[in-house]
Amino acid sequence: MAIKFKLEPAPTFEAHVPVPVPGARPERIRFTFKRRNKKDFLAWLAKFVSNPTAPGAVAAQDAEAAAVAVASGVAEAPALTEDNELATTMDIVCGWELTDPFDEENVTKLLQNYLGSGNAIFLTYLRENGQARLGN
Repeated sequence: MAIKFKLEPAPTFEAHVPVPVPGARPERIRFTFKRRNKKDFLAWLAKFVSNPTAPGAVAAQDAEAAAVAVASGVAEAPALTEDNELATTMDIVCGWELTDPFDEENVTKLLQNYLGSGNAIFLTYLRENGQARLGN
């Protein structure tokens, strides 16, 4: 019996993100993320861990090893900053289940109105894309 497993996965995947809501439990919102293969994902993630201004940054030559450690859950993921939060979110997400259109203006509203939402999105992406990719 053949299993339904594709060697060429879909270019996107969906995952629920626990968006922090002040005074309440996090709201689970389904986002559609852009999938990256292992090579592209590690190169993309290496940009964050080798950023000289980021806390816990590493030397550029060690960035891929650090990216593997972050993606596999061995090392802590870098936090997004005000400077890269919107660009990073737009780079990894291509849709959501909200009735509001997914565009830069509405993503900015989400990030400004729900502190911590950018990091929640980023960490969900790292977990879902990274560990799924590295586990295969």
